[in-house]
Amino acid sequence: MIYRKLQPDGSVNGFHRQAACRCTTRMIAWIVCALTVSSMASPQTGIVRGSVRNGGGQALPKAQVTAVPSGGSFATSLPSVSVDKHGSYLLRLSYGRYRILAVDQSEGYLDARFSLGATTANDFPEVTVSPAEVTGADVVLRAKGGVLEGLVLDDPSNNPIQDAKVRILDAQHPEQFVETFTDSKGHFEGVVPEKPVPIQITAAGHSSVEQTDGRPFTVPIGERRTIIVQLSRE
Repeated sequence: MIYRKLQPDGSVNGFHRQAACRCTTRMIAWIVCALTVSSMASPQTGIVRGSVRNGGGQALPKAQVTAVPSGGSFATSLPSVSVDKHGSYLLRLSYGRYRILAVDQSEGYLDARFSLGATTANDFPEVTVSPAEVTGADVVLRAKGGVLEGLVLDDPSNNPIQDAKVRILDAQHPEQFVETFTDSKGHFEGVVPEKPVPIQITAAGHSSVEQTDGRPFTVPIGERRTIIVQLSRE
C-alpha cells in the first residue's frame, strides 16, 4: 500500500496546486492570444474634421461628405456623413489615405462622385488618417449645374416605377455619367452640367429606353427641367 502526504491546502503532494497552476497558465495564454487576434481583426481608426463651404466662404449645411480611398472609386458603402448646421463634419476612418468629397445638390452643385460631375473647380482635400486627428480638411464647392428631374411610369397603367435606374450621360463622352434611382413615387432628380445629356432608363420587367426627344437634353445652370418617361412591360 502506498501512502501520500496530505498537504495543508488539501492537495496530495502538491498535485492540486500544480494542476491549478497549469490551468491558470493556459487560461492566460488563451486570453492573450484572443486579444491579439481581436486587435489584428479590428482595423485602427482615426478622426478627420473639416467643413463644406461655397466659393464665397458660406457654409453649406445640407451637404453630404464622403471619403474615397486614394486610387479607389466611389461606392455607396464608403463612409458618408451629413454636415451640421455650421457646415462642419466629423468622419471616423480606418488608417490610410483618402480624398474627401462633398455633395449638395439642393444648392445646385454638381455631384463630383460621378464622372459627369467631375471638375477641377472644386477643392477636395486629400488626407492621411493616422493616430493623430486630422483637422482643417475643408471642402469648397464651386461648380454648379441645372436640375433634371422626372417621373418614370409603367405603360399602360401609369403607376410609378420604384428603383428604376436613371443614367444621365455626356453626349460627347458617354463614359462620363451620373446615376440615380427613382423613389416610391417614380421620381428622380439630379444636377447636370450645362451640356447635351442623353438619358438611359432601365427597370426590372420593363424595356429600357433612351430619352432624348430627338436630341440630348441641355439644362442651363440654375434652371430646372422636368420629364415624364413611360416604360413598356417586357
